[in-house]
Amino acid sequence: MSVNLNHQEWLIKQQVAKFADAVNLRNKNLFTSLWLPDGIWKLNPPMNMTVTGKDNIGNLFADLLDKWEFFVQMVHTGVVEIQGEKAIARWCMSEIGRSHQGKGFQNYGIYQDQLIWRDNQWLFLERTYHFSYIEEPQLLGNAFPLPQVF
Repeated sequence: MSVNLNHQEWLIKQQVAKFADAVNLRNKNLFTSLWLPDGIWKLNPPMNMTVTGKDNIGNLFADLLDKWEFFVQMVHTGVVEIQGEKAIARWCMSEIGRSHQGKGFQNYGIYQDQLIWRDNQWLFLERTYHFSYIEEPQLLGNAFPLPQVF
């Protein structure tokens, strides 16, 4: 691995951006590609979900997004600490969505990450979402499907 820490931090930020992009585009293949084979995805209370293994993570991702008419994840600020071929990071996040039954959902939280440098890329070993705030607003606006291909 290159010692250029600024470039490595940028690569990690790109990985986090790809995660949000996969969520927003509902792209299971992209989402799954971001994980190590033995990755762990934790969604803390109130969801209380932990799933292990890249394929299981991809399946949970698809199951969760099937519940939403629309769902958007946004990454805000983040910090990255790199120690050789391991990195830890934290990201302020927000999400908004509406279920197919019309129930609104908005939250703010923090993703806590562990990443490993493997095959010339950073991959998630573990992602833990800590919810800070959740509400169920009335989202009365119009939702529009995204194009199949960007």
